[in-house]
Amino acid sequence: MDTRVDQLCDDLRRKLNGIERHVRDLKSKIERDREATIATIGEEIVVARAELKRAMDDAEAARVRMKAHLAEMMAAGEYQVEEWRRNREVEKLERWAEGAEAYAAWSLIVASKAIDEAELAAMQAIAARLEV
Repeated sequence: MDTRVDQLCDDLRRKLNGIERHVRDLKSKIERDREATIATIGEEIVVARAELKRAMDDAEAARVRMKAHLAEMMAAGEYQVEEWRRNREVEKLERWAEGAEAYAAWSLIVASKAIDEAELAAMQAIAARLEV
C-alpha cells in the first residue's frame, strides 16, 4: 500500500487515541477541580473550533477531489480495469491503483474532520454538564 495512505492511517489512529486520552484527562480534572476545569474547557473549545475550521476546509477540498475521482472511476468502470489486467497494461493499472490510494487518503481527511467534530462535541457536552 502507498506510504501516504499508511501515514494517514497512522495519523488517524494517533488522533483517535489522543482524543480518548484528552476526554479521560478532562474527566479527571473535573473530579479534582471543577471551577478550574470549566475555564480550561472553555479555552480548549475555542482552540478546537479553530482546528475544526481548518479541518472543514481541508475536508471540503478532499470531498471535491473524491467526487471528481469517483466520477472518473465510474466512467472507466470495472470492465475497463479487467481489460487492462488481461492485456497487462501495467501503467494504466498503476495509475488506477494510485487513484484508489489517493481516494483512500482523501477519505481519511474527511474522517479526520469527523473526529475533530466529535472531540469538540465531547468537550461541549462536558462543559454543559459542568454547568448543570
